[in-house]
Amino acid sequence: HFEIVSPVGTVGLDGCHLHVSLADAEGRVVGGHLVGDMHIFTTAEIVLGDCEGLQWRREMDDATGFRELVINDRARRCC
Repeated sequence: HFEIVSPVGTVGLDGCHLHVSLADAEGRVVGGHLVGDMHIFTTAEIVLGDCEGLQWRREMDDATGFRELVINDRARRCC
C-alpha cells in the first residue's frame, strides 16, 4: 500500500491528464502518469478547482509530436 502525497493534472471535456506521487511506509517516493486501475483502500482527499474564465484544451504540437495543454481566456475568444 502507498500513500498519495501529490496528485496533479487536468480534468476536462477533452479527457484527463493526471500525475501522482506515491510514498511507501519508509518514505520512498515514486511518481508518474496515473493510468489504469488505482484502488483506494481508505480515503483520498482530492480537491478540484474550477477555472471559470479559462478554457483548457489539448492541441497537437508538431514540434513535440504530442497533444500539449493550451490555456485560453474565454473572454478573449477570436472569431
